[in-house]
Amino acid sequence: MEANRIDQDKQSLMNILESLNLSSSEIDDTEFNIPKVNDIPTVESILNDEDISLLIEDDVTVYQSKLKVPWYDSGTDSTSLGSSSSCHINTEQLPKCLSLKSDPGRILRHTILKPVSNQMHSFCDRFDAGQPSAIKFSLLIAIGTSKGFIILFDSLQTFQWYHEAVNCGAVSAIDFNHDCSRLIVGYINGTIMMFDSSSTTCKILRVMNDAHTPDTAVLHLKFSDLPNLAIVNNSAGSVFELNFKRNFGIRSVESKCLFSGGRGRVCCIEPLLFNQLANHPMNGYVIIAMATLSKVIIVTIRPNTELLLSNNIISSRPCLPLLSWQFVIIQFNKTLNSSHRIMDPVLAFTRDDTVYFYQVNINDQDRLCCCILQKIKLSYTIIACSWMNARTLLTMDSSDKVYLVDVRVGDEMEQSDLLNISLVYTSSYYNGIDSQHLDKCCYSSVHGHNSQLILLGKKNVHVISIRSWIERLDSLTDKKLFSDALQLGVDFLEERGKAVLGLRGTRAHRHKIVKDKVLNIVALYIDSMVDMNNSINYKEGIPIVFDISVHLQKTNLLFNRLWDGVELIESSCKVYLECLKNYLIEGQFDEVPTIIVQKLFTYLSHSNQLKEIEKCMLNVKVECLDIEQSLSLSRAHALYDGLISIWTRALEDYLAPLQELIPKIVPLPNGDYTDDTIELGNKILIYLSGCLLGIAYPNRGYIPQHLQDTVRNNIVQFLCSQHSIKAKDDEDIYPYLRILLKFNTTEFLNVFSMAFSDCRFLSQQKQRICCILTSLIMNSKDLKSNQLGLVYAFIVRWQQDDCNFMKLDKQVFETVTSKLVSTEQTTPIEDREKAFIQLMRSGAFDNNPDLLKIAEEAK
Repeated sequence: MEANRIDQDKQSLMNILESLNLSSSEIDDTEFNIPKVNDIPTVESILNDEDISLLIEDDVTVYQSKLKVPWYDSGTDSTSLGSSSSCHINTEQLPKCLSLKSDPGRILRHTILKPVSNQMHSFCDRFDAGQPSAIKFSLLIAIGTSKGFIILFDSLQTFQWYHEAVNCGAVSAIDFNHDCSRLIVGYINGTIMMFDSSSTTCKILRVMNDAHTPDTAVLHLKFSDLPNLAIVNNSAGSVFELNFKRNFGIRSVESKCLFSGGRGRVCCIEPLLFNQLANHPMNGYVIIAMATLSKVIIVTIRPNTELLLSNNIISSRPCLPLLSWQFVIIQFNKTLNSSHRIMDPVLAFTRDDTVYFYQVNINDQDRLCCCILQKIKLSYTIIACSWMNARTLLTMDSSDKVYLVDVRVGDEMEQSDLLNISLVYTSSYYNGIDSQHLDKCCYSSVHGHNSQLILLGKKNVHVISIRSWIERLDSLTDKKLFSDALQLGVDFLEERGKAVLGLRGTRAHRHKIVKDKVLNIVALYIDSMVDMNNSINYKEGIPIVFDISVHLQKTNLLFNRLWDGVELIESSCKVYLECLKNYLIEGQFDEVPTIIVQKLFTYLSHSNQLKEIEKCMLNVKVECLDIEQSLSLSRAHALYDGLISIWTRALEDYLAPLQELIPKIVPLPNGDYTDDTIELGNKILIYLSGCLLGIAYPNRGYIPQHLQDTVRNNIVQFLCSQHSIKAKDDEDIYPYLRILLKFNTTEFLNVFSMAFSDCRFLSQQKQRICCILTSLIMNSKDLKSNQLGLVYAFIVRWQQDDCNFMKLDKQVFETVTSKLVSTEQTTPIEDREKAFIQLMRSGAFDNNPDLLKIAEEAK
């Protein structure tokens, strides 16, 4: 009889459908936003549509052509419990049917599923189906109404079938199994029905009227990983497991009470699903989280029943608890010296304004255990909460505002006000002593799926999701907000970005993908500036482009189209050259086209930035320089480091700088030196020391290995030259040694001391230098007595270190000491005293009984 009645009702409803012209061939295309037959998109067109915005973390292949890099999935920092490339509803297959409610530059996006919403609203009106009351969003979409109707849509938001159960009251809970082949529905009167959702027509598999406590509403109804096991929670606070069986073609169900409402009323349940983690060590366990108004409970019911956690949570305000699972990679310190990462399920339990996090793992005894990780406190009462990914939660308060929360620190990353969504609340369905907690109950109208929050409004179905990282960048570039896009891109590149969705693979792979995208944005920014040809845009954009290009080591972007655009605009060219100067001075890069270097040096010369010219000259590769221009500027403005650098790097000539610069070390008539001359002399001494030791100057590093011996020998030969290249008739012999000894005897001799200490410095070279220095002592007219003393002390010290060294003539010693102690000397006595002390320390006075007498004669 029951079967006949159902068939009669079905036939009656089909007659009504025909009378209303709702058959598939006669549906009003305009009303339901259905495209014309010749406009139906193919699978290929959908997958290659570059205008599609992404909702799903895995569904990022649509941007492959934009990035021009291969996508692959080699792991991720989190695995959503519902994420699967083949297990989601693509809400943007038909972008023209969508209504975007949020600023595309933000992290969160509010989307309305218009095809589903329009058909739901029309259906409820035509069939007097009441208001929407429950929704489940997966591969398929199922919506229940307050008058017992179930409406099913496929992944393209196309109407499939409906079922009416008026006598059961409102639909209060809906769930699909993991492959969406079964749909289970709970009603306000306690009835539970199972449908074959893989069928294109409504096919009822089971009707369960006595599967749980009589006269109680179904509050939650959830499939587990096992195809024949579901969990039901009713308004009496009891929890039952439903075991589905089929023997000899007869379907049945066995019900077992897991938790009695008499011990405390369970308000919500959430099974842990391992659909995407078949190899997880916990797979095979059926783990259920339950929450009452005063505690959170975690139990296993397969392979055996075991209590993992029972934690009391007290709230001072009336509010319902919330549960949400997420697999999270956790850093686990196993020993003091080593650690490893594990992927464990984490439960977010929410009560009032606080979210508690519990981790379930396997201990060293291979037993399941549970521990609390942390808790975060927010500034509002939470009525809905769902994981977006392993680092973020999406919460909603009683004023229909959603918040994106960083679970690590509890920071609110973004807030969105869902204006006029008319969220469905199920408070009126439940009666009892705890009705005060149900004022904002939305268990059946809000749930998370695949990094999305699904909300059922009275007229529309809403989806709150996180934009993929690439979509956030594209939305900014589409609005010409290039600087914001580049800043966000660098944050992604350096792993500072928040709520990053869709960026997958190894760290190196992720870095390459983001880098390529950021460089693409830089190129677009340059094109935009050049096309607009506006000095204001150049002033703002050039520093940003320089910063990003240098940061990513792609400076070639700076020297083609951008330079062509700014070259003829004086103000913009100035901004460009100033940026280039700053980065060259800091040594950020060293390769610049020669024509741009010429422009830069001309600009710096006209603006009297002479030291800046020299610094740029030193840091740019020598092949990028205009040698003639650089030498001319160096000589005109006394840029001695630049001059030395060009000679040595460009021509590998280490003598030319000395031949040109040493003759410039000329004292004033009073014997003193100007500051500029002192600076030049000091540079030459450093340069000489570097050449003798194989060290490059003024640039860092070393003289090329194959040149070091040649340079050292040439420098020694140069210093020992009897005459300069352009010698006058009255020039004294060994002019270069005389000039440097006279300029700074101590430091010049230190140059020789360091060179003599190098094992590569030949003994014959040491002998030759000391012989020349000895002859200078005997035939010097322009060296002071203290300078002669220092030279003699140097020779004595090296004579004692080398037994094969030259033997000093006693006459030389007497000449030096006589000049030091002579009362006719104009050299200050302090300088002579220092030289005398150096002679003593060198051992020149060893075994001399007249030492004290000699010293007293100098007074």
